[in-house]
Amino acid sequence: MRLPRWLASDCRRTSLRRAASARRGRRRDGLGVEGLERRALLAAAAPGLPLLVKLDTLSPASLTAWLADKGVSVSATDLPQVMAVSGPDASLTGMAPWLRGAPGLGYVERSSAMSVDQVPNDPSYASNSLWGLNGAYGIGAPAAWNVTTGSTAVVVADIDTGADYNHPDLYQNIWINNAEIPASRLKNLKDEDGDGRITFYDLNYATPDGSHPNQGAGKITDINGDGRIDGADLLAPMKKNADGTDAGSGGWADGISQDGDTSHVDDLIGWNFVTDTNDPFDDNGHGTHTAGTIGAIGNNGTGVTGVNWNVQVMPLKFLDSSGNGSDLAAAEALRYAADHGARVSNNSYGGGDGGSTLGDTITYAAGKGDVFVAAAGNSGANTDSTANYPSGYANDNIIAVAAIDSSGARAGFSNYGATTVDLGAPGVNILSTYPKSRYATMSGTSMATPHVTGTVALLLAVHPGWTYSQLIHQVLSTATPDASLAGKTVTGGILNASAALGAPTTTSPFVGANTTARGNWQGAFGADGYSIPRGASALPSYAAVSTSGASLYTWSTTTTDARALSVPGSTSARLATCWYSPTSFTIDVNLTDGQAHKVSLYLLDWDSTSRSEQVQVVDASTGVALDARSASSFNGGTYLTWNLSGHVKFVVSRSAGANAVVSGLFFGGAPATSSPFVGANTTAKGNWQGAFGADGYSIPRGASALPSYAAVSPSGASLYTWSTTTTDARALSVPGSTSARLATCWYSPTSFTIDVNLTDGQAHKVSLYLLDWDSTSRSEQVQVVDASTGAVLDTRSASSFNGGTYLTWSLSGHVKFVVSRTGGDNAVVSGLFFG
Repeated sequence: MRLPRWLASDCRRTSLRRAASARRGRRRDGLGVEGLERRALLAAAAPGLPLLVKLDTLSPASLTAWLADKGVSVSATDLPQVMAVSGPDASLTGMAPWLRGAPGLGYVERSSAMSVDQVPNDPSYASNSLWGLNGAYGIGAPAAWNVTTGSTAVVVADIDTGADYNHPDLYQNIWINNAEIPASRLKNLKDEDGDGRITFYDLNYATPDGSHPNQGAGKITDINGDGRIDGADLLAPMKKNADGTDAGSGGWADGISQDGDTSHVDDLIGWNFVTDTNDPFDDNGHGTHTAGTIGAIGNNGTGVTGVNWNVQVMPLKFLDSSGNGSDLAAAEALRYAADHGARVSNNSYGGGDGGSTLGDTITYAAGKGDVFVAAAGNSGANTDSTANYPSGYANDNIIAVAAIDSSGARAGFSNYGATTVDLGAPGVNILSTYPKSRYATMSGTSMATPHVTGTVALLLAVHPGWTYSQLIHQVLSTATPDASLAGKTVTGGILNASAALGAPTTTSPFVGANTTARGNWQGAFGADGYSIPRGASALPSYAAVSTSGASLYTWSTTTTDARALSVPGSTSARLATCWYSPTSFTIDVNLTDGQAHKVSLYLLDWDSTSRSEQVQVVDASTGVALDARSASSFNGGTYLTWNLSGHVKFVVSRSAGANAVVSGLFFGGAPATSSPFVGANTTAKGNWQGAFGADGYSIPRGASALPSYAAVSPSGASLYTWSTTTTDARALSVPGSTSARLATCWYSPTSFTIDVNLTDGQAHKVSLYLLDWDSTSRSEQVQVVDASTGAVLDTRSASSFNGGTYLTWSLSGHVKFVVSRTGGDNAVVSGLFFG
């Protein structure tokens, strides 16, 4: 992780993967919004703020009992397992050291203070040029808008002093928590623009005759009388009947948690973490300004426009009217944002000492896909040597932003750092929205940050499935080189939204995921080579592989479970092993022949169902993340495949559950040999005579008449008879009879083998009859394996074969059919036919 740095309203952070070890510097406290003048740093132990105690094995009740006679109080926070201990400053200072050494506890740290430094210098309704959007050194917004002007499907968390959600240039782009809309009102509302959600656009939509379909009794009305439906109307109390039911008038605040989040009741448009209420109105101005840069309504003939004309800005107020707050409140706000669908968060504040409370929450948000955009700070300092937070955390989902002026020069007040600040963006004399329907110009890295946040939101409008790594790479790799930032930031450049919204600089190398092959990799993966932890390794000549940070573990070497990887060359032996780490580990893969190759990882949550992890593919020379995948529910086994060349690293990080794990590494896809498979027949059913078996046949618990060229022996299978008296056409007809039928099978709850030796040196058609007689849920895999080499010649997956399916191959020599259960009751085969 990065070393501690300041959290400021102009937070900075590196996204083109700067080295975490470069983040050095003294730890400083104080979080707040930063402008041209930075607040004096606060004392390391900020008076009045609590101790934050992360519980490990100790219970909240036990901690409370421990401290019962210490003159302090213990309360829960919005963060899991984090307790706040409040009391006299001297008591907290004295107990911190012995709490840190107490068993059953994680970190113990003093909550850090945060403060707002920015005050507006031009609070006026103005029409100045928005140089940050379209100036010579602006972000190139007009060209980006030719691609997209934003989407209401994108939620941006603005973690700040709140926002004026009634502002005429903001109200329509304020987020609505659809899960919290009372059911009595939601049923009467219509999604007018078809975006799948109720937004302020829908609530203000007017038909050609001037009527408003979503306004009126049982819906919402203009309660505050400003001529539109905005946040204040929704937050007004609901009028109720005597029996407590909705009377159809008033706002939507009914005192009931509709979405099940009882810590945040009536959180219709965001949350106020200062007062712990549902009203995030901005009583400072800073948050309204940043919100306007992100998403002031575009093309409405009013005031200014944001980087996004259409977006949902989630106002989360954690700084008070003076701009002061704490890292605990910032962490609670960020967790709320991640849990409520925000894919990008704007963090225009600074302070703190790099503690675990906020750092851990940034990690949590990354697991939900959040891009954490942070201001680099306004001290004019080199943050490579003097740390700044939260932009200084080592988390790889952070972008740290410096400020430039309209001439393209780095602002004199802006922090910088060749390894700790990512890029610059417009941050001097930025015009945006301000409370009470006003507009103001402000300066600071706080103003630069929302330009980047807004650009990430535009990218999400076009690429909603992109990971945070892809989004960050696209922003950083398209920055415009700038002399004043060369050697001062990771990219040495200025944000270029136009280029970022153009063609991706790299296409994702991800090919796809396979959840059906399970441990039966031979014939499907690894045609060129493989490496199995604590098992065999046969690497191709073009690949060098090494692991770091991983330990080895063996779950089983004697299992028949189809999820375990088959042992190379064997048709029955299986191995369940893994590389693992409780945090993260790396698999270094160097492909030396200059060609692109398919590379696959096998992920297996063998002993639980709760693991989740992230796999990043990183360019080993630049540190740029080429792709990232999140994996969960992989207890059935999942192969992830990429098309790669050159030197890369797989970084496998635990997100939840016990350890990050990988059970195999494979090069190449299926063998290049032509498949001996001829085809499938689902229409013949049990009427095989005249269609199959002209040379011979073998029916379990029935007749067997093998040709002279074939020897057959099943192994690992039991026999079962469903019926000997049926007339069901799916049952195989008895040889020589026109009416008698037989429904039988070879079966196994795991897998079994049918050994077929064709001794005449000729190719013959060989067919298996698969019948899911008594269910519709069976699925299985059939592999044809060379009996002498163990090479898999063909693999077929079968499901929905309750009607009966023949699979036919053209074979010669000595082969084995390996039939493995993949779903339902048992693997089954009801007949073997030659010719």
